[in-house]
Amino acid sequence: MLANYGARGTWGSEDVDGGWYCINPDFPVEGDCTFFFRWINYDYVIGGFTRFWSKKAEETDYQDVVKEGIDPYNGM
Repeated sequence: MLANYGARGTWGSEDVDGGWYCINPDFPVEGDCTFFFRWINYDYVIGGFTRFWSKKAEETDYQDVVKEGIDPYNGM
């Protein structure tokens, strides 16, 4: 689970009913309505209307795609 807006970090659990633990307290760094998807061999996280991260599926660290000049919302 990706938490933001009042919470923070990436969280995991063996069961949706409880036992949640923080996997990474520093990601995602900002952006609301964050969601994850995998396409081909890449993982992506979109955060609201301004944030976008990606990484190869086998890697652990996401790259800030917007900082690299790729903006899925084209500055809107």
